[in-house]
Amino acid sequence: GELSRDLHQTLFTFIMVLVAFSIFVTYVNHTKDKSTFLAKILGITIVTFFILMLGISYLYLNDKEETYNRLQLAEIEKTIVLKDYPQKKNLEYLVSYRFNQDDVYKVRYRRRGEIPMLADYLQNTMLLFRLENLDEQEFTAKATKLLHETHETFTGYAQALAMWPLKNKESFLQRLQSLRHDLYIHRNKVTMIEKENFRNGIQKYLSLFKDDTSAFAPVLQKAIKKPENASDEVLKDRILEFLTPMYPVGRRAIRETGNHTRFLGFTVLVQGKNAPVLYAAGINYASYREVINQAAFKILLILILVFLGILFIFPVFFRGNLLNPLNELLEGVRRVNEGDLQSTIPIRINDEIGFLSSSFNLMVSTVKEGKEKLEERVKERTFELKTTLDEVQLLKEKQDGDYFLTTLLIKPLSVNNSQSASISIDALTRQKKRFKFRKHRSQIGGDINIAHTIHLRKKSYTVVLNADAMGKSIQGAGGALVLGSVFQSILERTSRSSSEQKAYPERWLKNAFVELNDVFCSFNGSMLL
Repeated sequence: GELSRDLHQTLFTFIMVLVAFSIFVTYVNHTKDKSTFLAKILGITIVTFFILMLGISYLYLNDKEETYNRLQLAEIEKTIVLKDYPQKKNLEYLVSYRFNQDDVYKVRYRRRGEIPMLADYLQNTMLLFRLENLDEQEFTAKATKLLHETHETFTGYAQALAMWPLKNKESFLQRLQSLRHDLYIHRNKVTMIEKENFRNGIQKYLSLFKDDTSAFAPVLQKAIKKPENASDEVLKDRILEFLTPMYPVGRRAIRETGNHTRFLGFTVLVQGKNAPVLYAAGINYASYREVINQAAFKILLILILVFLGILFIFPVFFRGNLLNPLNELLEGVRRVNEGDLQSTIPIRINDEIGFLSSSFNLMVSTVKEGKEKLEERVKERTFELKTTLDEVQLLKEKQDGDYFLTTLLIKPLSVNNSQSASISIDALTRQKKRFKFRKHRSQIGGDINIAHTIHLRKKSYTVVLNADAMGKSIQGAGGALVLGSVFQSILERTSRSSSEQKAYPERWLKNAFVELNDVFCSFNGSMLL
């Protein structure tokens, strides 16, 4: 009861449209699947159209219902005056209520079947009418008197209204409006309590009457106890009488009988001879639905036509103004990506896409010019590089010649001339620097292995020298060349000099070391042993 049904349905539909649209937007913005620009435009357009139509239909149907209500009230007043009840085909019943010392509730007309019990409702409506029309000067006194003279089922209202100080008419009617709204919600919830267990259900529900409606709890508690042997179904009808709505005259309401027959109820106040008479008329609900459905069908027809128009006319419009220019732009991008810098995009319309196409053509032209200049520059650089490489190759060839000559000098120094019968010597030298000179492949570095047999004091000894000169390629080879030359001269002198052969092996080793060291010292620190 917090919201009217039409407003609730409109808000619910609005939320569902927004939720569906949010899912659609989230999908198209994050999916890796192939999507189209047109699908996004159509999706946004359709959702915008749905929301607009939702607002338009809500306002249009509300206006249609208000017009229908005014027409029905006018026809009911006319029917009451002329008393031609059967002539009004959609009139199902008409009851009257005269507020005086002898309250009179009378059924004026009944077309067929059961009609709702409206006595309490009409009494509340008449009382509200009288309160609203009290004079401001005497409002407090007359309002207090009216509230004390009311019917039994109005006790809850009277108790609740008595809790407020009657300062002035305006504030009292505002509080009464708030009370009517709260009780309307309570009545709806009490209606939902099952009849089979209503007595226990209403006992639990009484704790929910709080604040302005708290005065109803003791009144309803008392009503539950009388009569004690009443069935749950009778008790429920009795409790609902105490919660009867207090609607103003002219207010439309949905009426329903025990057999679930539904009517559209209107109240009309007609001035009688002695006092005003309040009438309650029941209009055939199906006739009301027929009128509203005719209006809703027009909205539905507009909705379908516009929806189809968006689906079929929008693509035609966007294809010429948006999709085709975009596809041409994408095709141009594809050709440029494949290396075709001769392609240009035709500019059909000078809009944003036309400006983008023009900028793309300018960009491709700039890239083409830049590529041509780059190719020329590359050719120049290539020629310069080739010339430099030729010079480097010539220098390298000369360097490799020097390497080859050096290896020819070292090769006879690094030999294995060991002739021992008991010792087998093998050596493997693998230099880091390798080179090619003409048809010769070789290696150069500071590693050298020398093995030789010498005779000292009439005994044969095997001499082994394994050396690594510091420095790579030619630098290391220079050290190895000096070392090998000096050591080979020591070996040659030993084999020829009898005085050298008289030395003990330890002395020979020390003399060889000292001689090598003296030679390296002569290089002034450039070579050391």
